[in-house]
Amino acid sequence: MHRLLTLFALLTGFSLLFPACNSGGDPELVVTNEITIEVFLPAEGEVISMAASNSKIDLKVQAQAEVELHQITMSIYPEGDESNPIWENEGHGDGNELWEYGGEVALSNFNTMGNFVLQVTACGEHMCQGSNIVTVLRNFEITP
Repeated sequence: MHRLLTLFALLTGFSLLFPACNSGGDPELVVTNEITIEVFLPAEGEVISMAASNSKIDLKVQAQAEVELHQITMSIYPEGDESNPIWENEGHGDGNELWEYGGEVALSNFNTMGNFVLQVTACGEHMCQGSNIVTVLRNFEITP
């Protein structure tokens, strides 16, 4: 019996020397998945002449996430009419690798001149579920 009490006392002593992993005083590890979007073309407020641009607009966009980048959507719509896009494109990120889009959009699809918005949205979760969604807007003008 004496040996059993001694063993119990030793085990209790060792357990006090090594507290539990999360003793309440240590902050828990929080992983963030910050997403950045950069629009290089068109420039903010740029005026694009259909005649001077050969009826094309150049787009250059980059997106990246610290941990995971999933769906990227882009659309161009007349200012104030987001529900009426005149150009749309979708892409998919791969982990935290840099995602890039560079290309031309034919202005012949644009029936009207005026102010337009390029909207780029990137998501950090599959199918844009959750709250980790970043949107960048770029305003520009198209003239004859």
